[in-house]
Amino acid sequence: MMIPLASDFDVLEVGREYLVPCVSGVVVVGTPHTDGDHFNRTEQEHYHCDSRFHTDHDIALCGMRNRPVEMESRVCVRDTPAPIAEGRFGIVLMSLYADYGFTTAKCNLCPHKGMPIKNGRCTGHRLEWLPDGTIKYKPPYRMVIRGTGNYLEISERTDQDKFVIEIIDPVPGNPIYVDMHDRGGTRIATQRFDAGGFGIGDKLLIK
Repeated sequence: MMIPLASDFDVLEVGREYLVPCVSGVVVVGTPHTDGDHFNRTEQEHYHCDSRFHTDHDIALCGMRNRPVEMESRVCVRDTPAPIAEGRFGIVLMSLYADYGFTTAKCNLCPHKGMPIKNGRCTGHRLEWLPDGTIKYKPPYRMVIRGTGNYLEISERTDQDKFVIEIIDPVPGNPIYVDMHDRGGTRIATQRFDAGGFGIGDKLLIK
């Protein structure tokens, strides 16, 4: 029996075997790219792992360097890309929502790098989208230092890769958590900082 190509299906069947692209034995999705334009770092081209074929959550979130791709057979373990666990990749999500949260996805492709959207979730950085192509978590966004009155409002699209929160309310240290909330108050990303605290007039740089 011929094994079908996963790319031929919009929705995969859990438990079914598919032919998928793999790099060093890890199933990948999309095309190789860099994210240095958003995350303020120099990095090599990489693929994203296709979490629909991995049960190990750490592998499901990893990126694989741009190396030769081989087609291999794998069993689908979930039909929707795995969500990012709370507290993981916080600044990555914050930066992406601050940019692409103000845009629209077309043809079921995420506007960031054109990664396919499956069941409302991007297969790359897992941004979540509604069937009409609008972002699930609506702007404006608010980045808040948890437990304090310090925040930064993001009310228009920005592709900046760093954010500054002015300290108007003293912040105890070790650790400090910054949460991003959507328009309705839903927390959508968290970044932890190990810092000694901040006083009035200081600034917290997030990058």
